[in-house]
Amino acid sequence: MDYDSTGNGPPVLLIHGFPLDRTIWSGQVAPLSRGFHVISPDLPGHGRTPAFDGPASMDRFARGLFDLMDRLSLPRFSVAGHSMGGYIVFAMLRARPERLERIALVCTRAAADSAEARRAREINAARVLAEGPGFLAESMAERVLGANPEPALASRVRDIIRAASPAGVATALRGMAARPDSTPLLQSIRVPTLVVAGREDKIVPVEEARAMAASIPGARLQVLDGAGHIPMLERPEDLAGGLTSWLRPVVTL
Repeated sequence: MDYDSTGNGPPVLLIHGFPLDRTIWSGQVAPLSRGFHVISPDLPGHGRTPAFDGPASMDRFARGLFDLMDRLSLPRFSVAGHSMGGYIVFAMLRARPERLERIALVCTRAAADSAEARRAREINAARVLAEGPGFLAESMAERVLGANPEPALASRVRDIIRAASPAGVATALRGMAARPDSTPLLQSIRVPTLVVAGREDKIVPVEEARAMAASIPGARLQVLDGAGHIPMLERPEDLAGGLTSWLRPVVTL
């Protein structure tokens, strides 16, 4: 798994969403690395990491990330997951909750896919294997950004998606479709949790994020104005500030 590792201090793992790569966190890595050891990997089939040999699942992504943190000799760490990265955080909580110091759930949801959403993912998986991810780059850039995005930002998102591995995109789509409902897990979460929502998110509405935060004991909700589904690109300084505030108590432990 290809990754960046920068800074010193308590470790924090940043997990990007689908079908993006670690560069979406560039606006948060620099400020966070002033006080923390920041690890930002490319998930298999995204960025510089080759796709899995065989099917993907959120559990398999989680195991790969635990293996990465083992190689870095980091037995306990905080983690922020964006969109699909949040699904992976839920898988990590089910598997090894004792390893997680704090969690941030950024523009993600606990519920499993509906039957209609699963069918749509399968259609897109077959199509991306036949055509490549270009069609997703065009359709998703509009969906994931808030109202009136800057043309340069939309172009950046399209470029990241086009660069993704067709096999990686297809297996991630199928892995997301097969993920379990994590709603029953919410009440049992005992680590400090930050839920981040974009006010203009067309994929995970603010109301859904608010309900998820209310179901997690002691969770904090941060709603970012002017942001859609990728606040790390749309409101980088605001998200960096929220993550820093969320992480700061770790420094004093």
